Amino acid sequence: IIIAIRYRRKSAQQTMEMKNLLVQMDSIEANVARECKEAFTELQTSLGAIASAPDSADLSIPFLKFEDYALHMLFPQGQSEQKILQPLEHRLNLSPDDLRQLTEVLDKFEARLLLDRRFLIPFVHTLEDQGSKFGMRDRVMVASLLMVALQDNLYYSTEVLKLLLSDLIKKAVSKNPKLLLRRTESVAEKLLTNWLTFC
Repeated sequence: IIIAIRYRRKSAQQTMEMKNLLVQMDSIEANVARECKEAFTELQTSLGAIASAPDSADLSIPFLKFEDYALHMLFPQGQSEQKILQPLEHRLNLSPDDLRQLTEVLDKFEARLLLDRRFLIPFVHTLEDQGSKFGMRDRVMVASLLMVALQDNLYYSTEVLKLLLSDLIKKAVSKNPKLLLRRTESVAEKLLTNWLTFC
């Protein structure tokens, strides 16, 4: 009999606690709903005040030209790095013949080497293996320049990015996989952020 009485008291106590919790949950839900309604009303009022302001014609979403957006995203360090993207004739004091020759050599470099995975992947790995000689700014610059050079061929840049990321993942698994893609410490990681920016 004593066990039955204790059991009944315990179940009655649990039922009361459950009812109290339900009442508390209902009151919290009502408070949240009221606060949401007040915030929505305040937002509507604020938007109405902005729209009725005399200088509301000047309020619009700021858009950048693609070139400005790309330069800002690829080279956030400042204007000095953007000189790299100026045409050669503005940066170098060369005769027309030398300029033509340099242009031909750079075109061959792009066509034969940059567009060849067998060169580009080991090239990036060689740069990254230099350690402290190849700093963070250098990695960002190489990734940005690669993105500029490969932007006309996004399929190829995607393939290069997949290969570099695959190598990076293999290397990270042996060290500390938790740090992978957290600090953008490699050309592949920065290339990934640049690729996501444009694709």
